[in-house]
Amino acid sequence: MGTNGETSKTIHELLDELRAGHISRRHLLEGLAALGITGAAAALIVAHSQPHHAAPREERMHFQLHDQHIAKQTAGNTNNMMSDYADDAIVEDPLFAQPFVGKDAIARRYAAEVASVPDRSLTITNRVVQGDQLVVEWVASGTHAAPFLGIGGNGKRYTINGVTIVSRRNGKIVRESHFFDTEALLRQIEG
Repeated sequence: MGTNGETSKTIHELLDELRAGHISRRHLLEGLAALGITGAAAALIVAHSQPHHAAPREERMHFQLHDQHIAKQTAGNTNNMMSDYADDAIVEDPLFAQPFVGKDAIARRYAAEVASVPDRSLTITNRVVQGDQLVVEWVASGTHAAPFLGIGGNGKRYTINGVTIVSRRNGKIVRESHFFDTEALLRQIEG
């Protein structure tokens, strides 16, 4: 996969090939690794690779709520964005050993992110609903102008690919798990 001049496939294309029986799960994992997907994210994608589709109405609801959340996130209004989270929500970020639990901790994390990368941009490249989870592939970039909870802040630009898994209960985010190559990010922002 991706060697000898082959064109890299998207995650969606790899999943389609797996479901059609054209590649094995091992080849899917290799393809995900070649795309820079972390082992944890790849394992989750493989676990949810079997056909289990949300009803169209449920899928539309996931997409609509996610679109609204991303608009709030990119606007940088932390207080407005916190209305999307359940009081006991958990945000997992591979840069930190412990998850951010509860709205106050999540708000501090996002406020620090907004302050550290004022020119941040987020491009959603693919979204798939699997049961009650939304799997989001993305590309993030920006300039690390100030430290993000003690990380970076040297004015260096970065671009990373990642996956976020969003779980909701009664329309509110209860768990948001981010997966990306932390070493690649740290190389870019800390040199």
